[in-house]
Amino acid sequence: MLDFAKKISEYSEEMFADLGLAVLPEEKKADMYARVQEHIHQVILESLAGAVDGVKLRKIKEALEEENYIAVDKLLKHRQELKTSLEDKIDSEFKKFKALVLNEQSEGKI
Repeated sequence: MLDFAKKISEYSEEMFADLGLAVLPEEKKADMYARVQEHIHQVILESLAGAVDGVKLRKIKEALEEENYIAVDKLLKHRQELKTSLEDKIDSEFKKFKALVLNEQSEGKI
């Protein structure tokens, strides 16, 4: 099972630790967590766009909007290869996202 909530939390913690963001005020931390979450949702939807039918994709989008990650996993339960590919894509895209945040940090935007 892909645990998207756990991934989002782990990625946020990793970014806070690696980029020294732990000292940010709680409001900014919450904003950063939301950005990580939104980024992962976007990667999931883009990755699945051509791999699942429109009805299933709409249900996945609705589940993501509700942060119902168990429902997303259930909708993909018979697609283990797709889930593995999706997890790899999420990991890869997070590295790019982290680099973007590092750049924003160096420019004083964070």
